[in-house]
This record gives sequence, structure tokens and C-alpha cells, in this order.
Amino acid sequence: QMLEDRFSAEQVAGGGLEAMTRGIVGMNARGEGTPQQLTRAITNIMQATGRARTNENITLTTQELHGLLNATGMDLAGAEDLATSMGRASKPRMAKALASVGLRPEDIDPSRVGIGGAGQRLLGATGGMSEGQRAAFLSRILGDSGATGLLRGRDVFATGKVGSSAEEMGADFARATSGPNAASRRRQAMI
Repeated sequence: QMLEDRFSAEQVAGGGLEAMTRGIVGMNARGEGTPQQLTRAITNIMQATGRARTNENITLTTQELHGLLNATGMDLAGAEDLATSMGRASKPRMAKALASVGLRPEDIDPSRVGIGGAGQRLLGATGGMSEGQRAAFLSRILGDSGATGLLRGRDVFATGKVGSSAEEMGADFARATSGPNAASRRRQAMI
């Protein structure tokens, strides 16, 4: 799947592959999606957020997706949509709307500040608004689905840290690959 999505052989063989594999196996074992759907989501998030296809960015994106799914209770489509919306919101055409809350597009660029940082900054800048005003503004910037996702995960985004750590992803991987019924979980999570 990764080669089909135009990752280079070096990217596929590097540390990003291990992180991506561990994240996908753990997320798949929890029922978050098929390995193909999860790989496609990671690819789409990297593209939407303007991240170069490096091992570091593959790892970061996998950790952010894992964190979004794990901490916010979003489904795969919602997490992917939110990340894609944040990528679109950081474009210059949103400068005027963002300036109305004291932000610039680069302030919420997920390739610079991560998905968690972008969410934290958007929520912080709109903190003085009523819930209705905040929802309307975020819908204008992120679209309805993106705004819903951000508001749904507001407690997580308030910290600015959305991504799971390597240890958290490793724990999911260990649960998926060891203990009772591990063989069954491995068959379901085949990559």
C-alpha cells in the first residue's frame, strides 16, 4: 500500500515503517479500520497537512492519528477529515478570517505546529466567544465536520498534545500481538 501511495523505498524501509506498522496493527486490533484504510488515512493526512514524506513525518502523523482516535473517540473518517480541514484552513485564503481572531495561516499550519498545536491555537483564539459564535467561526474555517471534530476533542486539544507517544502505540501493538487470542488478532490485523 505504501509503495502504491508513492512512498520511496527508503521511506518504506526506514523507521517510519516500523512506527506506522505498530500504529496500524494496534489501531486495527481496536477496530479502528483495516490496515489499508489506516495507511490511506496516514497518507491523506500527510498530504493535506503539507508534510514531506520523511520517516520523522510518517512517525509523527501515525502518532497523531493514533492519538486522535484514542483520546477523542473520533472515528477514522472524522480524524482524517479534521486533519484535512486544518490543512485547508492554514492556506493564505483564510488569512482575513483568521486575522479576526488574531491568528495568521502559519500559526495553525499543521506541518509547522502539528495537528494538536493547530487545534490548541484555534481553540485559544476563540475562547472568548460564546459557544454558538465559536462553532460558527470554526465551521467557517474548518467546515462543519472539522469544527465538530475539534470541539468534540476540545479537552485533548487544549493541551496541544494530540499524538500518542511511541510507548502508547507500543502498548496497543503489544495488546494486539500477545496474550490470549493474539493469533486471532494478528490474523485480523495482517498488513
